[in-house]
Amino acid sequence: MTKVFEEKLAAIESLIEEGLSARAVAEVLSILEAPPLSLEILEHVRLYSEALPKGHETPFTPQQRYLHFLWDYLDRLPLGLIVSFSILFRRLIAKHLFKRCGAALIVEEHVTFNFGQCIELGDHVFFNRGVFLDSKGA
Repeated sequence: MTKVFEEKLAAIESLIEEGLSARAVAEVLSILEAPPLSLEILEHVRLYSEALPKGHETPFTPQQRYLHFLWDYLDRLPLGLIVSFSILFRRLIAKHLFKRCGAALIVEEHVTFNFGQCIELGDHVFFNRGVFLDSKGA
């Protein structure tokens, strides 16, 4: 992996570990070279899953909401097409969002889910493009 990707991932991980806020997500978007979103927009981010009955039973924390948002947003960015970055970015998000994330996770583009905090993955899991993980029943 190139040094520029390592630096981007380290900066993003630092922001995640400090706790994501609208301002921190704006910084992550900048690191991802994404179009900026205003703090007002980022403060009102809501996920489709939150409209589901399980969303009311198991509400997202702001951290979970922002992690899920960043996971989905990557697939809309040019940087999301660069495998040497995107796989490690998704692994980083999964480590902080999923209930459990084993070693060496590989997730290709357009893998979506509804409640990451209910997902447990073992070691060496691979998800091909276009997979939907429905964790409502968990």
